[in-house]
Amino acid sequence: MNHATSVASEKSAVPKLLVTVNTEHAEHVALNKAHNLAQQFGSDIHMVTSVYDPVTQYADFLSVDDYTQIKNNILQTQEEKLAPLTQHIKDSGISAVAHIRYTQNIALAIETLCDSVDPTFVIKRKSEDINLINPFATAIDRECIRTTTRPLWLVDDIERDYHKIIIAIDPTVNDDEHLLLNQRIVAIGKLLTQLLPATVEYLHVYEPPVQSVGFELVALNTTTLVETVDAKHQKDMLDFAKMYDLDPVHCHVKMNQIEYGIADFCDENAADLLVMGTAGRSGLSAFFIGNTAEEVLSKVHCEVICVPAE
Repeated sequence: MNHATSVASEKSAVPKLLVTVNTEHAEHVALNKAHNLAQQFGSDIHMVTSVYDPVTQYADFLSVDDYTQIKNNILQTQEEKLAPLTQHIKDSGISAVAHIRYTQNIALAIETLCDSVDPTFVIKRKSEDINLINPFATAIDRECIRTTTRPLWLVDDIERDYHKIIIAIDPTVNDDEHLLLNQRIVAIGKLLTQLLPATVEYLHVYEPPVQSVGFELVALNTTTLVETVDAKHQKDMLDFAKMYDLDPVHCHVKMNQIEYGIADFCDENAADLLVMGTAGRSGLSAFFIGNTAEEVLSKVHCEVICVPAE
């Protein structure tokens, strides 16, 4: 299968935006960003918020009527809070639909809507708890990265024109899951270039071979090894560019720890937006290891689109 043909054949349909809203906040950063993007793209906006009362965890001790009344009161309150936000979007000529989900957190609410709404992007404000390390509570952005099945666009409160976009890919992979992920990332990159006045740079960062090989390097010429490894990655990147019909001038290879290499490149190029793939983890694996997307997210100073493998 020719991946370039596959990506090129993707219809550049008008993106559909699903944006998270926290009605407890006075400012709605994600909604404002989604509104601006919808005006540029001609998109519809679906707003989602989650509500929950912990007392309903003990529903067995409540009558059916009491449980229903508590839940309905909470949902009605949220509807009243969302109504003016929805109307404001509609008044600007953008179609807007509000969704309220009775779930314990926004990640679960997003999960319930992805199949029915089928958004091109899920837009959420970056949370300040991304660096939270707690075995009993997962930072909400980390949970969203691990569970959201659509590209998750984490925005900040900086006004951006999106003139510089960095696309992080790995041209060395050969398994089906990561090949498909590369394909999805490139498709999103090409879609963004159609929608935004942006220059797109493709980046591949690989770990220094010294860290991978370890003590065996004692008997080797380190300089020769590094040059050989770098040449291999450079070739892989050129092959990748040819496969996806990318301009090699905008394809870059850097040797560094992956999360630092990506973050440094974004800073050096004053990036507005980074697009990268993610593979979700849960449980102890996620707590002790996390994933590259999460580590990068905690280090970059731009907005990020996290693309799931499936």
